[in-house]
Amino acid sequence: MSDTMDAKPGDADANGLDEGRLREVAYFLWIEEGCPDGRAEAHWMMACAKLGGPPATPAAEEAEAPAKP
Repeated sequence: MSDTMDAKPGDADANGLDEGRLREVAYFLWIEEGCPDGRAEAHWMMACAKLGGPPATPAAEEAEAPAKP
């Protein structure tokens, strides 16, 4: 998984989505819902869906990673 704190606009995740844009959309979804705690992953997945990409979650990335010898 990439270091999300260093993401800049134009940086793409493994699914080809702009991570900076994903963060921005997820943030505004969070604001629209009244800033609830514990919904970060749901907002991230909704942002992925809004931007037309598959949801990128740490569990999904780990499942796709090749096994280490």
